Amino acid sequence: LATTGATVSTVGVAGCTLGGGTGHLARKCGLSLDNLISADVVTADGTLVHASEDQHADLFWGLRGGGANLGIVTSFEVELHEVGPEVLAGQILHPMDAAAEGLRLYRDVMADAPDELQAYTFFVHVPPIPAVPEEYHGQTALDFVVTYAGDQATGEEVLRPLREFGDPILDGVRPQPYTALQQTFDEGVPKGQRWYSKAHYLDALSDAAIDTVVEHVDPLPGPFSMVYFEPMGGAIGRVDPTATAFPHREAAYGFHILTGWPDADQDAEIMDWTRDFHAAMAPYANGGVYVNLLGADEADRVPSAYGPNYDRLARIKERYDPDNLFRQNHNVEPATA
Repeated sequence: LATTGATVSTVGVAGCTLGGGTGHLARKCGLSLDNLISADVVTADGTLVHASEDQHADLFWGLRGGGANLGIVTSFEVELHEVGPEVLAGQILHPMDAAAEGLRLYRDVMADAPDELQAYTFFVHVPPIPAVPEEYHGQTALDFVVTYAGDQATGEEVLRPLREFGDPILDGVRPQPYTALQQTFDEGVPKGQRWYSKAHYLDALSDAAIDTVVEHVDPLPGPFSMVYFEPMGGAIGRVDPTATAFPHREAAYGFHILTGWPDADQDAEIMDWTRDFHAAMAPYANGGVYVNLLGADEADRVPSAYGPNYDRLARIKERYDPDNLFRQNHNVEPATA
């Protein structure tokens, strides 16, 4: 039994759930917040309340996407789903000369993909592991990260177009425990590094957007940097955009630039690269952004994280935290502020 969790196992369950909660199971099982049944919350005045569809329903609506704005959640009750325990999953690495064609194939596969399929496309540095020819170590590569959380024989057929594409550097797709899959990227995001985040939502993955990405990602600055597309749709998209504070139900893809590096002397160079790349992708974006991927310097984009739901969230904030006690976050100010 499992519920939707992040793609890195060390991501905090609370922040992940309250902001949204995407991951390997999201297209099949919904976002983490879609699986929230109830929560115990300490509000700004010190009151402990139980929030659900039947109790403090306005607070419960706001918790599902509103992040840390409304209170301190001390307990989560979540819906569980039968998963595996083994799922058909893994990575398929390709050299950069296959990147544009690979992204176009990926777009076609995801256009009518079943809910059980979640497939990311990453651009990463090839790790120095024995399974990969040494000549590719450290180079930027296209990485299909796939999960089929259903019948494995069916999954083999669904994944066939991606696995038969080109001449991969590595095809690591295999049945594996979901718990192992969920820790795949842990070593790639080590603690103690310098990180900078920029993100968009896209309604479509156009040829021009693909070409822009391919033009920018090679080389990737910073040894821990990654750029990726995350498909939405499936169970995520079948929830009304106003049913929770999270509004981005109709987006086709999330797009994330996450740069990571150890040396402070590179701060300006790498952060400028990230900003420039983000700006180059803006013409293909829909203006929305996932609150959990906002950078610390993006307070001006908080309304974009909530779109048409922002005003309602601000009114709920005014009721439960009128003095904006909970403000060390991507802050939604009380409606009366």
